[in-house]
Amino acid sequence: MIDPRVYALLLPLCLALPSHAQDRNDRNLPTQANLGTMISVTGLRVPQKAWEHYDRARAAVLAGNESDFTRESSAALKIEPNFAALYVLRATHEIRLNRLQPGLDDVLTARRIEPDVVWSGVTLASAYNSLHRYVEAYFVLANLRAPESTTWQAAYEAARSATGRADVEDALHWSALTLKLAPPSCLEAHLLRSNALQLAHRRPEAVHELRLYVAAQTRPNPEILSVITALEREPPELASN
Repeated sequence: MIDPRVYALLLPLCLALPSHAQDRNDRNLPTQANLGTMISVTGLRVPQKAWEHYDRARAAVLAGNESDFTRESSAALKIEPNFAALYVLRATHEIRLNRLQPGLDDVLTARRIEPDVVWSGVTLASAYNSLHRYVEAYFVLANLRAPESTTWQAAYEAARSATGRADVEDALHWSALTLKLAPPSCLEAHLLRSNALQLAHRRPEAVHELRLYVAAQTRPNPEILSVITALEREPPELASN
């Protein structure tokens, strides 16, 4: 049994904010070998001025400036209403803020404009997982293509979907891959792995992952501390049922 307090903390996704500039220092982007494939043919038809507003909108999100983000994203869409990448950017922002339905609407709009727009698959899977629509997330992820399918974000969402579907084998596989691929700053990877281990009734290992998560925090989350205490006090016979 997975403690819902742990799963709830996975809702704010460790999601990429798509970059037009292809910033090689951005830890969220795919591997260096794949960077050159990130801009689609459709994206190349978007006026340069719209892309400039896109880059400023992305910078505003990273800076936590909501008003600048709203202004710049609106300016980009005014120039190019069918700006699929902008809709994906806005969707990632909405999902980060747990505004799930607007995020879902935006990413679906992006895919209607450009079915293969970069990051739309992972973003759509994130929205579905956050809405507990795990089977739909699974099918989206199953149809991803490289380079998006090879990113740690794809593995992260696959683990969330598998855990939600109570697929123990897949949850263990994808959570282990997430831990391997994700940057150390994505502490949620430890929560993800703990959930999979709890699903597999591997309680000591699940507690270990939670302790790694707590140790990396400046201020330990009291909810996680209480989950650790509960798991450590749980009788062995309950942990294995």
